[in-house]
Order: sequence, then structure tokens, then C-alpha cells
Amino acid sequence: MNGRFTCAGEPRCLSSWCDGLSSALPKLHAGGGDRAGEHREARRRRRRAHDEPELTTNEIAALDAGRPVVREETVERDGRRYTGGVSYILIDAAPGQVAAALDDVRAYKQILPATRSVRWIGMARNGDMLVELEQGNSFAHGKFTVRVKRERATDDDASTFRFSIDPRFSHDIPDANGFFHLEARGDRTLLTYLVMVDLGDSLFRRLFEGRVRRVALSAPALVKNYVEARRPTGG
Repeated sequence: MNGRFTCAGEPRCLSSWCDGLSSALPKLHAGGGDRAGEHREARRRRRRAHDEPELTTNEIAALDAGRPVVREETVERDGRRYTGGVSYILIDAAPGQVAAALDDVRAYKQILPATRSVRWIGMARNGDMLVELEQGNSFAHGKFTVRVKRERATDDDASTFRFSIDPRFSHDIPDANGFFHLEARGDRTLLTYLVMVDLGDSLFRRLFEGRVRRVALSAPALVKNYVEARRPTGG
């Protein structure tokens, strides 16, 4: 093995994950600090109608304490195996501050797990960012280009950053996609992160799939550390 991921066929974006945002957003019945107005309550009612996951008491307590809540998932579909899951964390900053970090390619090396290098490619015609990433370690690493699309909510207290591998560029892993979703919880931000990765049918996947999944789902903690370290101080 040469220490790099191998490409096993053309990637395809899993629209059921990328588009099914409501299925990953949690209910916070207590302890989430959401005291904002009626428009947020209406949005919560709409999401409940789509069977969003309900966090347990222990998970809510973990979020309030600043710890991530992680739900791992592995899915086999159309002969391909995707690993990843959903991770949640509360960040002591407004959604705008968190969005600024996700919008800043210069921050990607610090907020994306195991990122060795970042290179700005440009903007797609529709406004999506194109960014080349190299991730991994000295033993195994892969390079690929992701398309990042920001979707803003009409009330400005929520936004979503969707990402997926762009198959037009060279890619050392078959597929990866997901999103970061930001939503205000009082004076904090609830970050919901979903990622699903196809490592291909390789020895690397069989040996390191679990480790790749755990590292990938650590992104919310990195975002939290980055944003909170840069909060304005003083009154």
C-alpha cells in the first residue's frame, strides 16, 4: 500500500443526506437556552413534523456543558459503503461569528480534522466555493476538491454550509458530502454537523474505517475551539 487513498469509481452525491436536513436537526426540549422569538418556535414546530431526532437528557446535559454529542452511522447503498454520522455542539458565540469561520478558507486547516493543506480554487458560476483539501497523516492521506455552498435563512439566525466532493477534479477518495447547520440558541449557536464518506473497497477502509469516522466527526469541537478563542473581549 502506498499510503494514499485510492479512487474506486465515480462519486455520486447522496441527495437523501445532503437534502434531508430536518432528519439530522435535534429537538432541544430543555437546557438549550433557546429564548428567542416566535419565528424560531414556528420553525421548531415545522421540524418536529419531519421526525427530527430527539436528544436525551444526558445528551442535552453534555451540550450545555460544552461537550459534543456524536451519533455514528454506517450505510451501505447501491453497492457502496458510507461511514460517518452526525455530531452536535453548542458554541459560545452568535451564528454570525461561527458562519464567518466556515466562510473563511484560511480557517479550514484549523477547523477541519486532519487537514494537511488547503488551496483556494475559485468560485463556481453559481457562487459555490471550490477548495482543494489534503487530509490524513504521514501514513495515509488523500487530496480532493470540495464544493461548498452556503444557504442563508430568511431570519438571519440560521444558515447551512453544504459540502461535497466535486468529481470534475482529481480525488483520492470516491465520495464525501454533508453539511454544517448553524442555529441560534439564546446567545449561543447550536452546530449540527453531518458527514458521510465513501472510502472505497480498499485495505485502508477495512483497517481504518472506524478511526476515519471518529476523526471526521470531531469537526464541531474544532470549530468551537477556533471560534471561542477569537471572541471579542471586554464590554
